[in-house]
Amino acid sequence: MLQKYLCAVFLWVAIVAGSPYSEDVDDMYSDYETTGRSEDAVIVRTPKFITEQMSMLVNEGETVRLPCIVDRLPGFVLLWKRQTENILAVGEQIIDKRFNLEPKPNGNSLVISQISTEDEGEYTCQISAFDPKFLTHKVKVRVKPEIETVPSELLVVREGEPASLICQVTRGSPPPKLSWTRRHRTEVVQGNMIKWSAVSRHDGGHYICR
Repeated sequence: MLQKYLCAVFLWVAIVAGSPYSEDVDDMYSDYETTGRSEDAVIVRTPKFITEQMSMLVNEGETVRLPCIVDRLPGFVLLWKRQTENILAVGEQIIDKRFNLEPKPNGNSLVISQISTEDEGEYTCQISAFDPKFLTHKVKVRVKPEIETVPSELLVVREGEPASLICQVTRGSPPPKLSWTRRHRTEVVQGNMIKWSAVSRHDGGHYICR
């Protein structure tokens, strides 16, 4: 048993102490074919916007299209936001169902149907990239004015008493400027009120607020 143990140890030392390789490093892999490998770094430029920023004044109830077109889109994604926070759409996926997308070559248009004053604000198209780019459209909604008069139809006063007619805007954006006219007369009174310190029979008539 002792002899086998010594033999095994001696064999192990002989293998470790051996020098099977050439001292010339260049000859170490002479029997193998080597293939050179190189990597090319491709830098992709962030697209540029072709669409220009817009400030729009539109009528309530209309359909509005906000364009976002770039010079080269492949490899990038367009993202729509409202007021820079609320995400409306990413690529072709619509997040907020209130809005729609119309695909365009190298871009799209954000579509707002039946626009209302609640849709007013800033809409931003963003190029999703390491160096993101932004394009912002501003939308203002014009609402047809609605007015009412006080009193609504007929004002009856005694001669010599004070009197007034008031015109009020109940709805409208931007707020309209009001004036009063008297039928069959050319005189115009600016403002929402016409008043008399003491009426006479000559003041009677049909007054119109516009």
